[in-house]
Amino acid sequence: MNTLETSKKQIMRRVYFVWTLKTIFSATTTKIAAFAVLLWQLSVHVSIRQVFENWTYDSGISSGYAFIESAFLNTELTTQVLLAGMGVVAILLAKDMLRLSGRNLVSNASFRI
Repeated sequence: MNTLETSKKQIMRRVYFVWTLKTIFSATTTKIAAFAVLLWQLSVHVSIRQVFENWTYDSGISSGYAFIESAFLNTELTTQVLLAGMGVVAILLAKDMLRLSGRNLVSNASFRI
């Protein structure tokens, strides 16, 4: 009987360990970590404070867009790849968030019925 309890505890420890790993390393968590790494690398390659100092806010939306476009096109390839990667990861994160919020809405609606 004692070995049965010991085996059961060992099996449950393994189950909890696997569940914890799956929870920590979910797809959304991995995407958030990837976005954070890309943002960190962007801050290493670009002086973000200087970009905001050069950006004039008084001229309106169209000149702001022109500044962003010009700044993006006149940067190094590394910066462009980092920004494009951040954009892709942001789109994938938004897709995950919409999917999760839709699932929560459906599950909340099913409890109300």
